[in-house]
Amino acid sequence: MRILAVAMLSMYLMAASCTDESSAAIRRSEVARSWIKQQPDSVQRWVLHSTFDPYDKGYTYPRDSANPQILELATNGVFHEYDTAQQSFGQWFINTANQTINLRYEIRNNIFLTNADPVSAYKQEFLLARMSEDSLVMETQGRHGMLVFTYLPFSESSP
Repeated sequence: MRILAVAMLSMYLMAASCTDESSAAIRRSEVARSWIKQQPDSVQRWVLHSTFDPYDKGYTYPRDSANPQILELATNGVFHEYDTAQQSFGQWFINTANQTINLRYEIRNNIFLTNADPVSAYKQEFLLARMSEDSLVMETQGRHGMLVFTYLPFSESSP
């Protein structure tokens, strides 16, 4: 019983520090503040369904339904990516010439990327394999081949 109480207390303290860190990052980010103050009118919301990793003959990992990862793409070029513990903000754009979608992060996993930071221009490029009403499939180069992220449309009843 005592171990459970200690574990609960440490989780509570960690949650508070995550919230403080996230709040500080949001205060420093113009993109995040504008999203929160006035959420864009037109937003596509996607929930991560699964990730395919080609390592060792490949395996598809389903997303934990208790911690859904949501990707919101606004028509004004801003995105918001979050789960129950972390959030990221930045700008997105599609390059139709090479069929890619680029996410340029300003906040990545609750950490504000400053101009002095060498990864401040952190940009992740994905091959846009499919984008339709019923799915968004993006691929990116991983250590052992192409990682495939499959998103489904978000609804309030989504797991």
